[in-house]
This record gives sequence, structure tokens and C-alpha cells, in this order.
Amino acid sequence: MVFLPSRVDERVLVVNRYFGVFQDGSIKVGGMEAQPRDTTPFIAETQMVIMDILAKAEDADGLKDVQPQDTN
Repeated sequence: MVFLPSRVDERVLVVNRYFGVFQDGSIKVGGMEAQPRDTTPFIAETQMVIMDILAKAEDADGLKDVQPQDTN
């Protein structure tokens, strides 16, 4: 579970903006653009693709291993 920083003070984490991954791999988000019904589908889908990539990491150290590689 990751709690995101406040938009007012980035040093403060807020409990109503978060994302997390359950043991079955399903993702839960709150207070993010992917959640509201009035968000442009492109933005919501892009954010969920990013969440799917991040969810593959076991922990923060594992993020470098799941980061897509540049194909150029």
C-alpha cells in the first residue's frame, strides 16, 4: 500500500490518496485520476497501466527490475 503526498505539502502523506496491490494481484486505488468517473478514459487507462507495472515489484527496490526498457 502506498499513500501519496498531499497536494498542498508534499512532505505530508494523506490517507485518501493511495494505491495498493492485493496478494491476488488486483489493484486498489483511491483519490487518484484513475478512480473518478469523469476522468478522461486515456488518463485513467494510462494510470492503470502504470499501476500494473508497479504492482509487479515486490518492494521499492524491485521497481528498477519491472521498469520497461527503452527499445531504441
